[in-house]
Amino acid sequence: MLNAVSSASSAPSEFPMYGPERELATEIRGLTSLVSELTLMLVVQGAWLAALRHRRQAPVGLDVDEAIALVANNVPEGVADGLWESRDAILARFHDASAAG
Repeated sequence: MLNAVSSASSAPSEFPMYGPERELATEIRGLTSLVSELTLMLVVQGAWLAALRHRRQAPVGLDVDEAIALVANNVPEGVADGLWESRDAILARFHDASAAG
């Protein structure tokens, strides 16, 4: 979901890596993916909280914007940019969930 965050870690290395360096690179990619997912979960949870505060049954665009803005203030610029780029996909999650349930 956060392509801007995960794409930096998936770029090919200039130098071939062997042994411990390869293991470390794999671990870093895994941690980057985990941090991306946790950041996304913060935005989703924040959007739900914003919707509840505004007495809505499900988050709308303004709720997602509010949640991204809060999280974006506390992460590196590249991560914040990735969140804003993922805004429509995050919003679509809520519409997909409400349509299914």
